[in-house]
Amino acid sequence: MTLQYFHALNKEKQQDVILRNGTFLMERTDGPFKIMLYQLEDFYVEVYILIPHNKVALFRCFDTLELLDPYLKDINLSGLMQEVFS
Repeated sequence: MTLQYFHALNKEKQQDVILRNGTFLMERTDGPFKIMLYQLEDFYVEVYILIPHNKVALFRCFDTLELLDPYLKDINLSGLMQEVFS
């Protein structure tokens, strides 16, 4: 599956592919949206869920690491660091 192929699918097929083949990575909140991050092969998909209605509003696909920045602040490495240095 490529980013271009996924992007060409309709919303229902995209959702099916994410649920069957995606690896859930993280979740964050931004305004009225809960944003769930998935990895599909060599690209990422953000699923934007409108919180008040609990409905998928859109999918945002990307393959650049810069768009992962909003998730990096929520990664806690303290346990890993303790394990490495003990």
